[in-house]
Amino acid sequence: TMFLPLLNTDGSFRQSQSNLTSLLVQPISASLVAKLISSPTTRSKSNICSPLELPNNEIRIVSMQIQTVTKFKTVTNVIGYLKGMASPDRYIIVGSHHYSGYSYNGQEWASSTAIITAFIRALMLRVKKGWRPDRTIVFCSWGGTTWGNIGSYEWGEDFKKVLQKDVVAYISLHSPIRGNSSLHPVASPSLQQLVVE
Repeated sequence: TMFLPLLNTDGSFRQSQSNLTSLLVQPISASLVAKLISSPTTRSKSNICSPLELPNNEIRIVSMQIQTVTKFKTVTNVIGYLKGMASPDRYIIVGSHHYSGYSYNGQEWASSTAIITAFIRALMLRVKKGWRPDRTIVFCSWGGTTWGNIGSYEWGEDFKKVLQKDVVAYISLHSPIRGNSSLHPVASPSLQQLVVE
């Protein structure tokens, strides 16, 4: 398994040896598992969804050569806020992620970054005309998303008490553009009616 030490604050690494295991764990795809443990007759029925299981009394030994390399990476979050007027100590968090891998492929990172940037620009135009939100809006662009949501997880741990006490809502722009022209919003039950409206 890949172990990523987490950079919690500038210059300090969060490295808990107790979290490491001597058991080798290597994620593999479901299609590879199907090839490894399903019988040929099960695999031939491509349209039927069946559980993956070995035939009775059969043992299979699989040899894998793992070439995982442990690397240290810096994970950076970009955080900004617009202070509220009526309740500045109550927060609405708007979050997306920026890609921090080797290349900028795929549209997920681009669409979420573009949308949060456009959203901030639109709000700033209103601010220049004197508008202010009632509550403070916190804009978060998370790093380390592709490695297990490291940026948002660490930030959430650092501000856990404030988040539990003072956050009103979290609006995720993680993968804002999907599918066709139909809108399929997902929200907590308390926000479902607002989303429908």
